[in-house]
Amino acid sequence: MATGTGKTTVAFQISQKLWAMGWNATGEYRKPRILFLADRNVLVDDPILKDFAAFNEDVRHKIQGEVVKSREIYFAIYQAIAGDKNRPGIYREYSPGFFDLIFQCIFSDYN
Repeated sequence: MATGTGKTTVAFQISQKLWAMGWNATGEYRKPRILFLADRNVLVDDPILKDFAAFNEDVRHKIQGEVVKSREIYFAIYQAIAGDKNRPGIYREYSPGFFDLIFQCIFSDYN
């Protein structure tokens, strides 16, 4: 979707519907675990405070160096979960099937 067309709003609407239905990829009786992944803090912080504010704070979590697995809606930037020469990568702490749905938001500025 192009800039300004409501990608975050669509992600929220999908998340809200699936969360309300209790849908998850495994068919278990639980709410889905959703990851909203972006390449800049502003693209994560703004949705947490605005679009996804309808979800209680005990449901939402921004991944920032600590591993928390007790929430349903997660937000992260690539840099926070990726590994580098100093860290193995926090993404390794989450099993491959941990998240039921991942919204990958990549924004590029082409001139």
